[in-house]
Amino acid sequence: MMVTFISQCEKKSLIRTRRVLDAFADRIGDNTWQTVITHEGLLAVKKLLRKSASKNTAVSCHWIRSRSRSELVWVVGRRDKFDLSGRVPVNRTVNTSIKTEMDVSWNTAYVITLLSAIAGLFHDLGKASLLFQDKLQGNNKLGFEPYRHEWVSLRIFEALVKSSGITDQEWLNKLHSIKPSDEKNILAQLQKDDFLAEQKDPKLRKKSPFPGLPPVAEAVAWLIVSHHRLPKHIPSKMSGDRVPPVEYAEYWLDKCFRWDWNSRNAESDKVKTLHIKQNWQFPGGTPIRSHRWCQKAHELAKRALTHDQLLAGGTKWLQDRFTCHMARLVLMLSDHVYSASAVTEKWQDTEYLCYANTDRLAGGKLKQKLDEHNIGVACNANFFAKELSSLKRSLPSLALVKGLEKNTAKDRFRWQNSAVGLAKTIKEDAGEHGFFGVNMASTGCGKTLANMKIMYALADQKIGCRVSIALGLRTLTQQTGDALMSLLGLGDDDIATMIGSQAIRQLHEYYENSQWESSGSASAESLVDSNQVIRYAGEMYDSRLKQWLENSPRLQQLLSAPVLVSTIDHIMPATEGERGGKQIAPMLRLLTSDLILDEPDDFDKADIPALCRLVNWAGMLGARVLISSATLMPVEVSGLFEAYREGRLYYNRACGEPRSDHVCCAWFDETIDPVAATLETLSGFEVAHEKFVTGRCQELAKQPVKRRAQLLPVDVSGSRPKEVISAVAATVNRGIYTLHQRYHLTQPQTDKRISIGLVRMANINPLVAVATELLSQPASANYRLHFCIYHSRHPLIVRSSMERALDAVLKRNDESAIWQQPEIAEALSAYPEQHHIFVVFATAVAEVGRDHDYDWAIVEPSSMRSIIQLAGRVWRHRDKICQEPNILILNQNYRALTGHSLAYTQPGFETPFFKLTDKDLQPLQQTGVLDCITAIPRIQTPEELNASSNLIHLEHACLRAVIHGYEDKITYSAACWWQQPVSWSAELQRNTRFRQSRADDRLFLKLEDELDEPDIYIDFGKGQEPKPVAVVPDNTDSYPPGVCPWLNLSVVDLLADIVETSNMGWQDASNKFTEMRVVGVDQAGERSLVYSPVFGIYRPLF
Repeated sequence: MMVTFISQCEKKSLIRTRRVLDAFADRIGDNTWQTVITHEGLLAVKKLLRKSASKNTAVSCHWIRSRSRSELVWVVGRRDKFDLSGRVPVNRTVNTSIKTEMDVSWNTAYVITLLSAIAGLFHDLGKASLLFQDKLQGNNKLGFEPYRHEWVSLRIFEALVKSSGITDQEWLNKLHSIKPSDEKNILAQLQKDDFLAEQKDPKLRKKSPFPGLPPVAEAVAWLIVSHHRLPKHIPSKMSGDRVPPVEYAEYWLDKCFRWDWNSRNAESDKVKTLHIKQNWQFPGGTPIRSHRWCQKAHELAKRALTHDQLLAGGTKWLQDRFTCHMARLVLMLSDHVYSASAVTEKWQDTEYLCYANTDRLAGGKLKQKLDEHNIGVACNANFFAKELSSLKRSLPSLALVKGLEKNTAKDRFRWQNSAVGLAKTIKEDAGEHGFFGVNMASTGCGKTLANMKIMYALADQKIGCRVSIALGLRTLTQQTGDALMSLLGLGDDDIATMIGSQAIRQLHEYYENSQWESSGSASAESLVDSNQVIRYAGEMYDSRLKQWLENSPRLQQLLSAPVLVSTIDHIMPATEGERGGKQIAPMLRLLTSDLILDEPDDFDKADIPALCRLVNWAGMLGARVLISSATLMPVEVSGLFEAYREGRLYYNRACGEPRSDHVCCAWFDETIDPVAATLETLSGFEVAHEKFVTGRCQELAKQPVKRRAQLLPVDVSGSRPKEVISAVAATVNRGIYTLHQRYHLTQPQTDKRISIGLVRMANINPLVAVATELLSQPASANYRLHFCIYHSRHPLIVRSSMERALDAVLKRNDESAIWQQPEIAEALSAYPEQHHIFVVFATAVAEVGRDHDYDWAIVEPSSMRSIIQLAGRVWRHRDKICQEPNILILNQNYRALTGHSLAYTQPGFETPFFKLTDKDLQPLQQTGVLDCITAIPRIQTPEELNASSNLIHLEHACLRAVIHGYEDKITYSAACWWQQPVSWSAELQRNTRFRQSRADDRLFLKLEDELDEPDIYIDFGKGQEPKPVAVVPDNTDSYPPGVCPWLNLSVVDLLADIVETSNMGWQDASNKFTEMRVVGVDQAGERSLVYSPVFGIYRPLF
């Protein structure tokens, strides 16, 4: 192809651009190049330009299609230098028009600058204490301080403010004229907490520092104490485990907040009276004693006093969530960056000798002076805050992507064209009011690609599209990233994929036939989890931000990528990260990209509050949000909308425009035309959503029945585990043969008949117990039962190989292709029986994320959501009409049969407040819901909820209580986040944690060579030596007649292939690729773990 390059670069960027383009093309003008080049060569040019790009870079590439026509292929750098066709402006006119996303600026930007800079000046003053200075020099035998340095810093700041007067002007005036000699008077006002004295006399308890602080001082004080971690109530010896009542949240800061919301170090038995005294002694003086520090204080105070907005009207800045949390983000990042920077001597007072940190790379040598460090953080905060509002415009983005712009011609996906068309018509409204979208298209209709097309259509093309795709399962990230790259023609410098570990990435690349790859200050800790691998070949444009983040290449990757595909766990720390450093990366990502939440209803009910907090934060940071799932419950959708709308209110105020409280909303699916509306109230949204859902339900009801279900009664004589497992196994066994008779395929040449079915159980241990019992019985005459045990506790390499095999076999678009699958063909040729039943015994890992098509399924019920999701794996790729049930559902689950009062839980929705009086699910059969399995029971709220007698009603009622609270009981509901003033703390996060679960242990198989018997070891991490674990081996390799393992994957054989194709030894390969995660390996009172090459690792039930 022949292409022309046009450069509109400025300053040094022009020199770099010329150097790149001169190597590939002929220069035919000062800033114009032309050449004939291949597609691969053009990609190389684009990558090199991106690598050297800065904020002054602007290069367009035009494809000469004919004598009279050229086509803009891409733009690297500033898109505003060209129009959408690549033309360069020759004149400018001034006209009042609607502000676009390109023009957005924050009216509180300077307030953010001042708050973060002043807080930076005070944030580490507490490090001047004798105890901390001794710790830096290795002389603190205690190893910690009873009161952390940020708490001491807060008390010093409190002393300065309250000794100055009662207004912000008074303490800022004092700061404007502060002298080193003033330190003595300030420290004389210091409130010195003393836990040991408080125990003897409760009257000595010091009150919260916040009562009496004027608005600006209040915000600065909060920034100081929270710059490492958000405050939260930590149960202590003084307060016990009493949870602060949420109904009095407005009084927490003034009445409840004390030192034990920051740290409980003071309660340690190691702490003595001397330690507490040394915690409040400053023999070297605080930085107030430094002339350099005082000069910086004078400068900042003068700027604050002359800024009317900061002081006018007594604005409660701590209640302005956008302003105070942006200031905190700036402060945390500034602290992180400067802590990793070199020493700046000009900010040091030669007579001041206290230090802030040590140099880990220099063996713990003292590094930055304390006055210098505080000044440096204040200066960095000043610089970074100025660039924060325009950060998005300086980062790479997607534009001119043909795969996202062209319409699809396939009938199955034509609905995407209408969705994109609607998105284009509401682009301006979405830019002005924000966007909350709901994609309810059915499973298998291309929601993933449609979501990207919708967000691309909504984006301002002058800026380009930047989006984060948050998934529920880490196994989906790699395949989603690969699918988008393949379908859209994107490169690895357009999409970043966050993978759970290097092992997962290498296994994925191995199976894709890719080449193997070789593999003193809390503020300097890594901002991105070092265990996470980011697959991304692009780079951040050369800018001040890139220079600041030169010591955080992973954060650069996370920020730079136009599209980020990750599990939601990597975005969630924006609100859930209690330690400040972990919040920086996801907050910057939310600030600079839109958000797609994939299958948000797939999370446990306990995760919904955290999910609402994330959506609220996305709205507050100006992001557009699209939630995508076919089974979204109305109360969940309305709850997420309310969270987004409340967050967007803060963003609107911050932008200083007379914007309304409306939000641009849209609904999409494959059955009816998409709908858009600009809505202001929750009730208005609920009406619009109900109308859309009603139309969708009417269309779903008209569709041919693909999936019918029937209850399968379990006849059990008792409730002991052994009796229940025996009865369930017998019931499932009968169901397998019944369903095979109904739905099997016949091979024309041999008359052999096969079916592939799924038996889904809620939990691993009951699953293995049922499978073991069932498979101990011989198969019926002329039948062969091929079984596979699929759950999360197989060695990583075994599970990965198993999923690859199942992905291939269960791709059923061409029904006749099943006979060519090696796993099927080999099984049929190896055994003479006429009937071959392939059964996958699986947990919930089979429900979501896997593009599998089974002939039938048997389900242990846990929730209607799981039943619907699993039903989507039956006849997923085939359009057939179901006459007889192809899904059988046990009428009760294992927990119900064994007498548990809470049966449909873990997973499920039963709670102490919402319980079924009768655990038998006969009402589902009687209501006709099972006659045609669709999403209707989930997406439509019943007129009257009877949560005690109907599983579907229970789910709706339970989720409503989780989001909005119980009528007669005040709880930490999701809505508390935006209804109560709690965002200054992590108290809601502490009480409603995301994915709260017991810590698991990492196990792995250790092999020295291929002849070695594997031993199971536990990896403690943190440099500790792994130790062997007492696990009972189960090497059963003989089964009754007619029963045999399917996909019998040998760990040794799989590792042998890896060892042969890489430079890894057996021990390294087994350590890396045989990981298994198990909760409570040595838990007292539990049965010993058993490991089987076929069944994985599990605990026997009896």
